[in-house]
Amino acid sequence: MQLEFTGKHTNIVITDDKLIVLEALRHIDEFSSSRVVMVGELLEEVPKQTFVPKIEEIEDLETLLYETYAKKENQSLEILKKVKLTNLEKNLRKIEKLLTVLPKEEELNDEAKDLYEKGNLILNNLYLIKAYQKEIEVYNNEGELVTLIMDNNESSPSVYGNKLFKLAKKTKRKALSISIEKNNLEEKLSFLKRMIVNIKSAKNIDECEFLMPKKEKNQKRTKKEQPYESFFFNGFKIMLGRSERENIFLLQNSKASDFWFHLKDRPSAHVIVQNSKKTIPEDVIEKAAILCAKFSLDYEGRYEVDYTQRRNVNIQSGANVLYNPYTTTVVNT
Repeated sequence: MQLEFTGKHTNIVITDDKLIVLEALRHIDEFSSSRVVMVGELLEEVPKQTFVPKIEEIEDLETLLYETYAKKENQSLEILKKVKLTNLEKNLRKIEKLLTVLPKEEELNDEAKDLYEKGNLILNNLYLIKAYQKEIEVYNNEGELVTLIMDNNESSPSVYGNKLFKLAKKTKRKALSISIEKNNLEEKLSFLKRMIVNIKSAKNIDECEFLMPKKEKNQKRTKKEQPYESFFFNGFKIMLGRSERENIFLLQNSKASDFWFHLKDRPSAHVIVQNSKKTIPEDVIEKAAILCAKFSLDYEGRYEVDYTQRRNVNIQSGANVLYNPYTTTVVNT
């Protein structure tokens, strides 16, 4: 019996004393391999591969192993960064495109004003307008002679005038919603830009995965988007406000035992660490403080971050707060 471990042609072959194949686990013909394994055929030797060993003198094996490992880690990190940056930049371009096609708030407000003035002129001059007229010349509030184009599809000039008032209100509401939508998109754009900077500067795979974890294949999409960005570290959920609106949400919806983080004596994102005890581990404090600094400032450096339990934070107005007592930690970004 001959046991052969040769990759995809691994086999067990039984031969007689003259190496004639009596039986084999796999029968291999001449078209499948350079060596035939068939009953009644002579079993030839496994073809030997030419192998030239690379011989070099290693002065320090431990150093070599560390260097080899570091090189492979760096290669893996660069590949991971490339994948994540591709997704981030794709989302960035998508938001930039949405911003370019948004109607201008000023134009919508001007349109609403024109509709209101036209409707007002029609209702003020109803006694001059005949039902069949397509247009009429009247004086506006500035004493200028203007021409009003009528809509003959409406039952009467008064109905058309009221319709213009409704259109003016609708356009005004649209202008307001456009302003809110624009602010939301600009906030997302700012966050994505900071995320891209932070992914590029990530020093290892763990940091990269912490900032932007990969989604599980069977992970269900939530119907409603969270009004904050969330991260997970050593069993703790860390929530980051990406805008004033999200900072307010975190302040209003966090528990008294949660920990709150903010840059010392300067505007910054608010960070909340969900917690049910009096303290949290030092490594969680450091991670939350670094997140607070990274997503609040455009430059790397050494920064002070204040933190305290949410019960010690008093909301003044919006996201403006007073807090005491507190602890200050210093982090490098």
